[in-house]
Amino acid sequence: MPSTSRKQAIAMMLAAKGKGNIGIPPSVGKEFHAADKKTGMLKKKKKGNDK
Repeated sequence: MPSTSRKQAIAMMLAAKGKGNIGIPPSVGKEFHAADKKTGMLKKKKKGNDK
């Protein structure tokens, strides 16, 4: 199941790495992080022209 927001995706990524501090189990974080990789939600947005 992919995350619904960028903030949630970041929280899940940290939980998957064992660095989260909000109580998300690493196993849940890994599951969400794997799904988020497929959606591209964590890719950095390019700044510049919005045309």
